[in-house]
Parts: sequence; structure tokens; C-alpha cells
Amino acid sequence: MLGETRPEHPTPMEQAVIDAHEFVASFAVAAIIVKLVEQDRKLQVDREVCGRERGGFERYSKIVEEQRFVNQQFGVIGVLNELQLGISA
Repeated sequence: MLGETRPEHPTPMEQAVIDAHEFVASFAVAAIIVKLVEQDRKLQVDREVCGRERGGFERYSKIVEEQRFVNQQFGVIGVLNELQLGISA
């Protein structure tokens, strides 16, 4: 409400809820990272196979494009960690 003031620090119950949400969110991010690593490994194998084939330039360029997208997603996760947690490389 308008006239209501919030205490500077959350109550223990509010803090427990915040901590639970952060815990679940960190698992979600970990699952996304695992998925991205698996996708990158698959693309790397496909890229190596494609590089040995004749006339596979279109497929090769598509794989490189997909790898760049995966790398951008890793970059976004890194920036979010840096902003939220102060973690940087």
C-alpha cells in the first residue's frame, strides 16, 4: 500500500523464500549450461565431419552459425552472473 513502509531487511521467512528461489534458479541455469555444452560438443563433431566432406560448405557454415549462437548464449549467462553475483572471468 502507499503509506506502508518496508523494513530494510527481510524477515527470516522472506529470506528463506528468496534463498529458495535463488537455489532453484541456479539449478535451472546449470541445466541450461549442460544443454549448451552438449549442443556445442555435437556441433564440433558435425563440423569436423563436414570439414572432411566435399561440397559440405553450406552445412559447414550453418554449423559455424549455430556454434556462434551457442557461444553468445554462454556470453549472456556470463554477463548475468557478473551482474547478479559479481562473478567475472
